[in-house]
This record gives sequence, structure tokens and C-alpha cells, in this order.
Amino acid sequence: AKEHQSIPLTELVIPSNPFAALHENYVPAVVVFAIIYGIALQKIAQKKTLLEILNAVKVVSVTIWGWVILLAPLGVFALLATTAGTVHANRLTGLLVYVGLYLAGASILGLVVIPLLLSAVVPLKYGEILRGLRPAMVIAIGTTLSVAALPLVQREAESVLDRVGAYKDEERDSLVQTSMSLSYVFAQLGNFLVYLLIIYSSYVADLSLTLAEKILLPVMTLLSCLGSPSATYDSVDFLSNWLHLPPSVFDLYVETSAITRFGQVMVSVAGFAFITLIIPLVYLRKIQIGRASCRERV
Repeated sequence: AKEHQSIPLTELVIPSNPFAALHENYVPAVVVFAIIYGIALQKIAQKKTLLEILNAVKVVSVTIWGWVILLAPLGVFALLATTAGTVHANRLTGLLVYVGLYLAGASILGLVVIPLLLSAVVPLKYGEILRGLRPAMVIAIGTTLSVAALPLVQREAESVLDRVGAYKDEERDSLVQTSMSLSYVFAQLGNFLVYLLIIYSSYVADLSLTLAEKILLPVMTLLSCLGSPSATYDSVDFLSNWLHLPPSVFDLYVETSAITRFGQVMVSVAGFAFITLIIPLVYLRKIQIGRASCRERV
């Protein structure tokens, strides 16, 4: 097994210099700084101008990202062609196992576990919840963009809230909008499947993780994968450097993401729905644990 020295934990999580952390790609430190800064920002009374500037930056960034997306298929095709032409037979078996486990885990989490959890707190059957989320999942999988599903998730959440008696008003609209904003940052559950890639890569590289690294890896994965699906590329780069994995790990993630991305966004849509619903239900005291569906009660 390969021996390596770990980067001190304080440098990875505590952002003494956020710009240095950004330069070194210490993603958890940047995320921690952003969360603290966001909380402090809420204390400012006059923040409308700053928020307008940040919104303009967001619009410009999304526009540039859209241009990149137009060329992305060509890059992915080139990477897949390189992998298909150079991969060894013994590595191919492990690669198929990784992709298969990834898609199986994503399917179980997004199509079974999360809808079942929702069916336990809203007056809908499992099948009804799945049918309600189907349009959002289809558009997310079709575009490989989880953000494209947000309007459909909002529509389904509002429909469910109507059924539990939380009818449309200004307070409910504010709750739904806030919950959806939080879900896009914190409920991208598909991002956290990066953990599976790191475990697979450490096994293939014959890298023995220390006990501390095994304990910290879930935490580091959680912190570094917050945000949009594109954030996972920085996360993979950070985690592989932190654990001293081969540089090919990043290439492996990009190559396989042409397939795994479908499962990633599907799980994230289920996460959006869960958070967008659960926060208003708890706040408005409309949780109905163990209740039968509305149709069954009539």
C-alpha cells in the first residue's frame, strides 16, 4: 500500500485566507467561508444593492456556462473515445462495476427511498408521488441539468400543499421559494455519490486510507459537493489531491459522467422535492405521518 502525508485538517476546513483556499482548491474551506459569510449577510439591513450585483454575476456565469455546455458533448465524446481505445480488459471490468453500482444506488435512492419517505409524511401513495415527480425527473435526465426541473418541482410541491390544506397565500409562496433555494444548494444528493468514486479509485490505486481519512472522507465529500452538479468536478479534484490519488481519477470522473450524470441529477430532483415539501409542511404543521391518501379517506 502507498504511504502518504495528509494535509492538516485546519487548512482544509478553517479558511484563514479564503483566497488562498480558493487558489489551492480547498473546497471545504471555501464552502465554510461562504456559509459563514451568507449568515453574516443576513444581518445587514440595506443589502438590496449587493444582492442585485450578485444576481447579475449569477446571470453572466450561467450564460457562460450555457456556452460551455454547447461544446461539452464534443469533449465528452473525445474522452470516451480515448477511454474505449486505451482501457485494459482488467480495468474495464472494475469500471463497469463502478458505473453499475453508481446507477443502481442512484435508482434506489431517487426512485425508492426518497419517494417512500415523502409518502410517510404526506397524504399520497408512493406511486402518486413518483408520478408527480416524473415530469421533473424526465426533464432533468433529458437535459442532465437538475436546475431545469425546479419549476416542475415547485408546481408539484404546491399541488401537494393544496391537498393537505396549506392553501396558496403570501406566506406559503415565501416558504416554497425559500425551501427551493435551500434545496438547490443543500439537497443535490446526487453530488454526494462522488464518495463512491473515491472509494473505488482508492481500491484500484491500492491506496490504504488512514483511519482519520476514512472518518473525514464523508464529511469532506459533504462539504465539497454542496451546490450545483458542476461543483463535483472541483470536489473530485480536491478529494483526489487530498488523498494523493492518481491524476487519472479526475479524467475517470469526467469520462464516466457521460453516463453517471443521469443518475446524479435524478437523485438531486428527488432531494429538491423532499426539502421543498418538508420545510413548509413542518412550518405550517401539516405533517401527516402514517396517514392514508386523501382518496382512501374519502
